Amino acid sequence: MTDKQNIDINLVELVNLAAKILDQLFIRAPRDKAKPVFKDIKQGKAFPLGTVTLQELIESTISLDLDYSEFRGPGFNFDAFALALRGILGQVSQKLQTKTDLNIMTSEQGTILLNLPGMIQIGEQLNVMVMAFDLGTMKNISIKLMFVEPDQYKPEGKSE
Repeated sequence: MTDKQNIDINLVELVNLAAKILDQLFIRAPRDKAKPVFKDIKQGKAFPLGTVTLQELIESTISLDLDYSEFRGPGFNFDAFALALRGILGQVSQKLQTKTDLNIMTSEQGTILLNLPGMIQIGEQLNVMVMAFDLGTMKNISIKLMFVEPDQYKPEGKSE
């Protein structure tokens, strides 16, 4: 096998796999099991999720990262994170069940953004989290949960 081989990734399968992992890790898991994982990724540590074989050619490790640098206001904690994640997972589930567009955007650097935001409101402050995949060299796939600039998601006519 050469490094020049093209690997086609089924993005729907990748999104589905990520959604199932995140659901098991944070939503269905007991709080006392989910919170330590959250604390690790909040501290900037990549959390290893296991390995997956792509087209029987490449074994890739999968890890989870969190970037909350764009989170606005106080109160970033497990509950806020889980609520935003539920928003993303709910949309992913609905899109997969109805077999509709997942609103995927790609970059030349190999990053795939799933533009199905998990939006949460704390007081008057809106925060928005999205999921992305950094495919890199395909040997390590990183699932990135990141809070993004919330103003781009505000409804038209509502400005501060």
